[in-house]
Amino acid sequence: MTIKNQTSLPYKFLVSVGDGRPRTTTTGPAPIETAAPGSMPRGAGAWLTASPTSISIPAGEERDVRVRIAVPQGARIGGAYATLGILNPPSEAGEGVPIGLDTQVTFLLRVAGDYRRALDVELTPAGDRFRWRAGTVRWTLVMRNTGDLHENVSGAVVVDGLIAGSRRLPLDSGVLLPGETRTQQFDVELRDAPDVLDANVRIDRDAADDARADSPRVYVLPWWLLVVVGVLGLVVWWRMRAPRTWHAEDDLPD
Repeated sequence: MTIKNQTSLPYKFLVSVGDGRPRTTTTGPAPIETAAPGSMPRGAGAWLTASPTSISIPAGEERDVRVRIAVPQGARIGGAYATLGILNPPSEAGEGVPIGLDTQVTFLLRVAGDYRRALDVELTPAGDRFRWRAGTVRWTLVMRNTGDLHENVSGAVVVDGLIAGSRRLPLDSGVLLPGETRTQQFDVELRDAPDVLDANVRIDRDAADDARADSPRVYVLPWWLLVVVGVLGLVVWWRMRAPRTWHAEDDLPD
């Protein structure tokens, strides 16, 4: 890995390794959290050795940091995760103004073997499935990685209207770690017209079958349509119940 000092002053940086762990629930792609090496079930921080761990870089120059990965015997099959932290604390600013750099590089490792891949997907509309006016319908997508390996996910939610036609809403692509749950919301504007909406999601994964889910159907029944139907129903009922007017010609023989 290369660190480049693009400022006009020299800076000193500290390099550290740690375990990576997924956030339990996220609303979009997010960096994994860092823990001490060897503290997490799927952490691989103890497998990494960085050299050097302290490095001074003159203005406009760059330096390499070597990272060695040594997978131990009996390592757990599936995904393993580590982070490499690069820090420029105020006390290590050298001659420059402290820049407060604190960034991480994530290592997504895979230990070969009979690991399990499982991605649970759920797509649901918010609120009542019957809508009485124009407005916004929001679908919530929930993805849960219950397998042993991280998943590179991408894809789209497709909303098909019987009258309004089809709309495609892309997912925020990214990596979903084992044990991680991620949610994303999709909004569709409704016209003030009757319609039936079917929504489904297709999630693409590397070297695995697509994950799919269908949403419960949403019905759009504008209030004005109900009023029109009600008035027509009253007119038909009144015509059927109204007495028939008698004319003398009705009794004349043909």
